[in-house]
Amino acid sequence: MKSYNLIVALLFLLLNLLAGYIITSYEWINVGLTSVVILVNFIYMYIADVSHLSDGFRIGLTYCTWFFTVAEFFLGIFSPSKIEDNYVILVMGGLFILQMAIFFTVKQVNNIDQK
Repeated sequence: MKSYNLIVALLFLLLNLLAGYIITSYEWINVGLTSVVILVNFIYMYIADVSHLSDGFRIGLTYCTWFFTVAEFFLGIFSPSKIEDNYVILVMGGLFILQMAIFFTVKQVNNIDQK
């Protein structure tokens, strides 16, 4: 599963960079934001995959991660092309923090469940 996630993340990253190069209305700040989303969520999925979680928790985290990735990706695409006063970046940061909170909560519940 780890190599599958790496291949999918690299393909999406390549497609994103190619779209940024070809589509002139796709600003480079948006390409950068969406590339960060792809990389951070790949790292998040890798951490969830190598941590010792029960299968049910791992599957649930995978679905949550894909949901958050799609939401953050679309936020990154439609984000204003300036850093100043960009509330979309704050929302994306909040979603990343929410993902981490969910992961640590699931990890704690899994540890209690395994005892």
